[in-house]
Amino acid sequence: MILLILELVGANGDGFGGGGGSTFFGQSSNAERVVYVIDFSSSMKRDNRHKLMRAELTESLSKMQNGLQLGMILFAGPAWVAGDKVKGGVITTPKGKTYKYKTTGGHAKWIHDGPKRQIPWWTINDKEVGRITKIVKTAPLNSGTVWHLPLNLALDMNPAPQMIYFMTDGLASGSAKWAEEIGKRAKKMGVTINCVALMQPKAEKDLKTMAGMTGGQVTMVDANGKRKHLK
Repeated sequence: MILLILELVGANGDGFGGGGGSTFFGQSSNAERVVYVIDFSSSMKRDNRHKLMRAELTESLSKMQNGLQLGMILFAGPAWVAGDKVKGGVITTPKGKTYKYKTTGGHAKWIHDGPKRQIPWWTINDKEVGRITKIVKTAPLNSGTVWHLPLNLALDMNPAPQMIYFMTDGLASGSAKWAEEIGKRAKKMGVTINCVALMQPKAEKDLKTMAGMTGGQVTMVDANGKRKHLK
């Protein structure tokens, strides 16, 4: 599993003070607008990766400060908001609106098939934490692994996020190109990218690309949850 964390704390000092507004796999931030981009691909079943992800994400949610603005994007080939229903390439929102994806061949070649989903901001409080935690614990996995679609949806949010936690469990065909593209866009927007890789050392190079372009960090996490911070 790989976790990619995009982080920006306003230059004017805006954000939560003290212990910060959010934490994830040892990372922390006082950013007020945070987006989680979480891999829910079927390969997360290997080595119980999804259990480690769900447990860590649940803990992260439990420690969030009230008032934090949160976005939650789950992805595999398609990308969707936590709480949406997914069937193949069709995403259905709780209000019944649909968004479609299609693959042009292979697990890494999914594209939008029509309008893009606008990712909403949620304001964290006890009720919201409980609702989102339930989704995190029960949401099914899907097929495919595409990095750039969910990350661009996060960067498209209005207002833009100050920080994005990105998690994926695999290196995908095209990830080197995606790393360059996302890194350039994030740098232009003033977003720092911190990458955390779990059980996937082959992805280290591409994650370092994104982190390096924006002054971020790379952290490796093994199957036991042990973390190693890389330069």
